[in-house]
Amino acid sequence: MEQIIALISQKLPDIFASVASSAAYDFLKTRFQGKQIITIGELESALSDFLVINGIDAKADTVMNLLADQGVLQVENSNLHANKSLKISAGPNGLFVVGNNTTTSTDKTAIKAGGGAFMKGQNAAVIQGEDGSVSFHVGSNPGDGIGIYVPKK
Repeated sequence: MEQIIALISQKLPDIFASVASSAAYDFLKTRFQGKQIITIGELESALSDFLVINGIDAKADTVMNLLADQGVLQVENSNLHANKSLKISAGPNGLFVVGNNTTTSTDKTAIKAGGGAFMKGQNAAVIQGEDGSVSFHVGSNPGDGIGIYVPKK
C-alpha cells in the first residue's frame, strides 16, 4: 500500500489535501488488492475513474441525478440546485463524495456541507424529494453505506 501512496504523491501531490483522500485511498486499495507491483500506467488508469466537480453552480428546472456507477464522483465548493428533486447515488462499484463547501438543494430542501464536512456513499443514494423529504438508501452488501463526516472544532 505504501507503493500506491508514493505513486499518487508523485502524480497528484495535493490529492491528500482533498476531502476525498480517504475515499481515494479506499478505492485504490480495493482496485489493487493483492497486487505486489503497480505501474504508473495502472495508477493513471485507476485515477481516470475519478470525476471531480469543483466550484460550479448547476441548476435544473426539474430533476438532477448524479450517479457514480464506476469509480469516484467528488463534488466540492459547488452549488447544485434542482427545482423538484435531486439525487446523488453510487452503484456497487462506485463511490460519491459530496461536501466541503457544497450545497445541494431543491425548492423545498437543502443540504449544506461547510468546510471539511462531507458525505460519502457506496451502493447508496441520497434523495431530496419533490415532497420536501430527504431520504437515505443503502444496499445490502458488505461495505455498502453512507457516511456523514463533520470536522472537529
